[in-house]
Parts: sequence; structure tokens; C-alpha cells
Amino acid sequence: MEHSGTTVIERVMSPSPQKEEEKNVLKLVKKPGKSGLKSESEEDYFHRPKTSYHWTHIEQKKYVNYIAEHKKIFELPLKDKKAKGIHQKMSKYMQTRTSIQCRSHHQKMLSKFGSLDAIIN
Repeated sequence: MEHSGTTVIERVMSPSPQKEEEKNVLKLVKKPGKSGLKSESEEDYFHRPKTSYHWTHIEQKKYVNYIAEHKKIFELPLKDKKAKGIHQKMSKYMQTRTSIQCRSHHQKMLSKFGSLDAIIN
């Protein structure tokens, strides 16, 4: 288990099988030069929210479909878009992204493509 500067996951088993809360705890250990990580249960470790920053092809298709369906709302002034909670609704539609991630992705797509029509087509 000798890795320089990397995080290693170790399974720590409880010495007494009677205690449920001590079973199957994953301990995250940082190697020299890095300071402390907290331990977390196996369930928490494997059911964390998605941490990938790249949008999948499926997410991108859902984004484009959402933009196409709600194009009139996206063309409203900023104040009206905020009042309608458009990015929160997009987040619920996407199911894998927060409203902040949806807003950021939309801003990135607008700067890349220049207009809603270019994003949709």
C-alpha cells in the first residue's frame, strides 16, 4: 500500500461482530505530506452524489431537450427567468445535476454557441 501523495481506501473490520455500527467502515488514509481525511461508512462512500464534472451524452441530450421545450422562458429578461426558477426546474428535470450546475452549464453553452437556436440545432 505504498503510494506517494495518493489516497488509499482500507476496509476496517470490527473485532466484535455484535456492534453493527462498527462493521464495514471504510477508512480513507492520506499518505505523507497531506493532512487528515474523515472516515465514513461503506454506505456513505458508495452512495455519494455524482462528482464528475463532465456532462454525459445523455445529460447533454436532456439539456438540449429542456432548452427546446422551454425556449420562450429562456428568452425572457434575467429578472423574469429568476422569478420562474428555470434552473431549479431544469435540475429537477435532469435529476443528476444541481440548479447551480445547470445554470453554469447553460452559461457555458451560451458563450460557446452564442444563441439558444445554435444550442438546439
